[in-house]
Formats: sequence, structure tokens, C-alpha cells
Amino acid sequence: MRISSSLSGAGAAWIFAAALAWGQETPVNGDAEAGSAEASRSNLAELLVQLTAEPESARYGPRMALLALSAAASAPASEEKRVLWEQELLEALNQDPAADARVWLVRQLEIAGHAAAAPTLKSLCADSDPMLRDAARRALEANHSQEASAALRDLLAQAGSEEDRRSYVHSLGSRGDKEATPLIAPLLESPDASVRRTAAAALGNIAAPEAVAALLQAYDREAQQDLSAAAADGAEEQAPRMAPGAFRRELAEALFLAMNKLRKEGRQEEGAAVGRRLYDYGEPSEIRAPALRALVEMDAPSAEDLVIIAMQSRDAAVREAAIQSCRAYPGNRVLPNLLAVKLEQESTETQKQMLAVLRDSRETTVTRRVGQLLASDAPEEVRRDAAEVLAQLGGMDAVEPLLERLAGGDRQTRRRTLSHFTVLPGEGVDLALLEASAQGDPERRAAAVSALAARRMEGLERRLFEWVREENPVRAAALEALTDRASGEVFSVMANLCVERGDEEDFAALRSVAGRMEDKEEASRIVAEGLASAPAERKQGFLLVLARLGGADELELLKPMLGSEDADQRAAAIQALAAWESPEACPLLLETALAESTVEEDRVRLLQALARLLREAKGLEADAARAHALAGLAACRRDEERRLMFSLLAGMPHSESAAAMLPFLQDDASGVKGEAAAALVEIAARLKESDPAAANGLLEAVTAAPVGDEVKKRAADVRVGE
Repeated sequence: MRISSSLSGAGAAWIFAAALAWGQETPVNGDAEAGSAEASRSNLAELLVQLTAEPESARYGPRMALLALSAAASAPASEEKRVLWEQELLEALNQDPAADARVWLVRQLEIAGHAAAAPTLKSLCADSDPMLRDAARRALEANHSQEASAALRDLLAQAGSEEDRRSYVHSLGSRGDKEATPLIAPLLESPDASVRRTAAAALGNIAAPEAVAALLQAYDREAQQDLSAAAADGAEEQAPRMAPGAFRRELAEALFLAMNKLRKEGRQEEGAAVGRRLYDYGEPSEIRAPALRALVEMDAPSAEDLVIIAMQSRDAAVREAAIQSCRAYPGNRVLPNLLAVKLEQESTETQKQMLAVLRDSRETTVTRRVGQLLASDAPEEVRRDAAEVLAQLGGMDAVEPLLERLAGGDRQTRRRTLSHFTVLPGEGVDLALLEASAQGDPERRAAAVSALAARRMEGLERRLFEWVREENPVRAAALEALTDRASGEVFSVMANLCVERGDEEDFAALRSVAGRMEDKEEASRIVAEGLASAPAERKQGFLLVLARLGGADELELLKPMLGSEDADQRAAAIQALAAWESPEACPLLLETALAESTVEEDRVRLLQALARLLREAKGLEADAARAHALAGLAACRRDEERRLMFSLLAGMPHSESAAAMLPFLQDDASGVKGEAAAALVEIAARLKESDPAAANGLLEAVTAAPVGDEVKKRAADVRVGE
């Protein structure tokens, strides 16, 4: 083993070199060991020099190198390396290096030090440098040897200041040094509050029988003092409900710490004795409540009776602790039912806590009680939680209260409750919903229909086909359910319904299903049959369904109606064409808009539909879309229509788009000069990379035109950015 003599430099180089040196597997024997030790001392000396380098930032590298060396020497199965490194560090300390270097050497002993380092570290705890003293104490605290424990005990016995006393107590407590108990216990009566607090925490971590006894004795003393103070104020009867003194609280926390350690060590009986003392009826609630939780954690079966009794306590904190403790009894049926019985008697916050426990318990026997809470006038936040509990517990008893909530809730409540029905477990749920959908209040029946649909019940379509022929709200619920089932059978039944009854709700549902149909050909056939058989007043509804389907073949069904002499039929066809959802309609939109028989209102609607399809650009080549937009501009007769087309052409940067709009810049009769100029500037901005000459020409035309200053400024900005 050796430390490479190449260690030099700073920063990452130190770390790399140090880790590389100690990672080498070189036997430690004979001359090799002697050479390794010599090289190691040489490199450590070099590091010590670097540890005092200026500026201070230059010390980072050697510090990290020391840490890397200590980590490598302390790795598992590296005891020989650790011993050698510990020896080198101690020798370096004996050479009295600079103050900063000494601190860093001691910090390495915190990592790599053992019994051999204890005497040196003990002596350094008396140094005049406070940073060095603290580093030495920390190194002793981390040292696993008995010698380090003995050194810390000696230092505590000799401590001359409260600060030193507190520090050594903390270190001995962190180590769990049982032999230090006789030294620490008397400090529970120290006049210094910080020393008392540190001593209590240390004894709690030690948790030896003597340590626990000392804590309990001190606790009883503080409890008596609190009682005496209450008596002096004439409030002796209220003493159990009064807040304990600060040190009494700290002692209680130390005892809880001791209980936790006793539990981990398998000393449940000792820990339970402590817990029972702190849970005594005469104790303040802020101590009794955590004591109950600690007792349950210590030994849940033995504490069950305490939990049951605590549920009846008038102390809210103790009741809350009992409620939360129920989670420690999975499979227990008594505790959840006790909670359920008390549900409606508690405050809002306590009800929410109880519901959370009941949800986690999965105990279905409480469902009826939770349902009663859901149906009560409890605050909405409580009823919302109750609904979530029912969704977890499930069963037939959960159906009725959830149905009532679904029937009477707002939109958000309905959506959340439907999601509960989607996952509601338990046999008989679907049967209970079917029974509810068959009779009773219409709102409740409609809620049952929606719930069955949310659960995706198999074979439900047949029943939905019957329910859509009823009156609202059952009909509306069935229609909504069918719109989520896009099949040929559903589409056909709904189309027949539209032929027979077809109002706006029916056709809206049919359009919704049409948009989700995968087999467009079958859907078109069904709509064509509906068109042929529907009375005149319902044909427009089928035409709008046809528009939702879109497609070229479907347009052929529409064309004859656009030329009909029947004004109502032609108006219905124009409305359907304006609602068309596929780009195949663009030529027919233009043709119909330009027809002499098309009235102004319809022409505007058709041009707006053309602009919508071009803006969406679904399935259209760029050249085709531009050609349609240019044709649309030519068909415009009013400035309002031209503005619509300008906005489209602005997004189609091409010389043809610009050429079509340039004439509007100089037309004195035009009311759209500004809009044409803005569109041309937008085209120029998009063309300036690919065709700067054309872009500049457009910008010059805008600058020379009689348009507003804002557009001209935008043109100038585009040119500046060129």
C-alpha cells in the first residue's frame, strides 16, 4: 500500500490522485510497507502546506484530498490502511501544524480515528482554539472505542463551563453511553435550562433503566411543581387541562425518545410502564395524546382497551390520538364500528380524521353509518370525504346514499360521484342500480342510469334503447350514456329515434356519436336512410349529422338539396354545408357563395365556413389552401368578408397572396387598406429569409401607401430586422 508521490496541484486533481493512490492493492509487508509509510508521510506533509495556502479558496483541493484519503482508509476490510492513516494523522498533529491544518487533521480523525486517537483528542479538547476543541469533541463522539467514551466522561466530570458541560452531555447521549448516566442525571437539576434540556435528551437516548428512572423522577418533580402553581392560582381542578411547564414538556419528549429505543431493543414491558405513567388521567392532554400513540406503537394488542376508552374521552386531543391509533389494528372490526357510531357527533375536523381512518380500514360493516353521514346536513367537505369512503368500501349499502348525491349534486359533484360509481366494489351493486333505475323518483332513476353507464355494465345498450324513449331526465341520462358508445347498432337506433321523434337533444346526441364513428361508410348509409324516411321538419337535423361526418361522398347527398326550389330545404342544406367538417367542401362552399340565388346572409356564412376549414387546414395541400383563399377573396363583396380573407392569406406567405392584396393599398374607395397593409407586412416578415427582394418590395409598397403610422412602423421594424 502506498500514497502516490504524484499528489500535487489543487481542486479535482487532489481528489483524483488521493482516491487513485489508496485504491491500489499493494501488499503491506517488509520494505514495501516501510516505503509506503515514508511516501505517505511525505504526501501528508505536502497536503499540510497546502492547507494553509492563500487565498483560502486554494485550500479546497487539499481539504477534499484529505477527505478522500480518510474515506478510502475507513472503507470496509481496510483496517490496515485505517491504522496506518490514523498513525500518520496523529504524528502530523504532534508536529503542531498551523491552526487551520490542525482542525482539518482532527476532522479526519472523526472519520478514521479509533482507540489510539482518543488520548490526543481528549487533550485537544482543552486547547485554546474553540474550533479545534469542537472538532476534537465531535471526533470523540464519532469514535466507536470504549476509550473515547471514557475520555468524554472524564471531560464531562472536569468541565468548567455550562457550554462545555452541555456539549459533552450531548456527545455522550448521542453515543448512548450507559456508563455516563450517573454523571448526566444530576444535571437534570442544573440551574441552566439548556443544560437541563440537553441532559434530558441524552438520558432519553441512553434509555438505561437508571436513565429512565432519573427522567421519571424529574418528571414527577416538575408535575408536582405545576400542580402547586395551579393551586396557588386557585386553579387546581383545571391542572390536568393546563399546559405543562417547558421543562416538563422536554422531559416528556425525552421519555418518548426512551420508549422508542426500548421498543427497538425489545424491552416493551419497560417502555409500556413509561407510557402508562405519561398517559395517567391527571396528565395534560398534550402529553397524554402522544403517550397513547406511543403505547399503541409499543404494543398494540395490549393498548387496545385504552384506545377504546380514549374514544369516549372529552379531551379532543386524546380522542384524535385514539382515532389515528385505529390504523394499528388492521382487520379489527370493533374499532372502526366504534368510530362509525360516533361519526355524526363530532366536529368537522374530527369527522374528516375518522373518515380517513375508516377509508383505510376497508371495514364494510361501517358503510351504513357513513352513508347516513353523507345524507346528513354535514358540511360539504365532510360529505365529500364520506362519498370517497363509500367508494372504497362499496357494497349495496353504498349505492343509495351515492345515488342521492349524484341526483342532487352540481356538475362538479356529479362528475366526482360518477367516478366513485366507476370503481365501487362489492357484489350486488349493479343489481341495486338496475332496481333504482326501474322505479321511483325520475331524478333518482336518471342518476341510476348514469351510474350504470359509468360502470360500463355489460349488455346495458338494450336498456338504454328503452330509456331514451322515456321522458326527461331519464331520457337525457340515457342519451348521454349512448353518446359514449359509438357503434353501428347505437347509431342506427338513435337515427331511427330521430326519424320518429327527433328534437334538438336527439340530434345533438346523434351528431356526437357520428363524430366518434370509425365506420364512416356505415354511418353515412344510416344517415341517408334517415334523410329519405324522415319528415321534412327533421331533414335539417340529419343534414347537420351529415356535416359532422364530412367526406366527399356525403357531399353528393347534399348537392341536390342546394339546388332545390324548396326554400326551406335549400336553407337547411346551406346550413349543413356551412357546418361541414372536412376540406372536401371548400370548392362547393365557394360555388354556392358565388351563386346568384345565394342571399347575402348565407354568402357570408359560407365564406366564414371556408375560412374555418382553411384555417384548420385538415388534409389540404398548401397550394390548394391558398387557391381556395384567393378564390374566396375574389368572391368577397363586403369589407368585413375581405378582412376575413386577409387574415388567412397573411398566414400563406407567397407572391400570389401578396399580389391579390396589393391593389387594396391604393384603392381610395377601399375601407380595408390598413388590414391589407398589415397582412402584407406579415407576409414580408415570413418571406425575408427566403426571398428578401420580394419582402423589401412589399414593405416599400406599404410604406408608400396611405395607411396608418402604426403599420408603417411595423414595416420599418421588419426591415431593420432584416
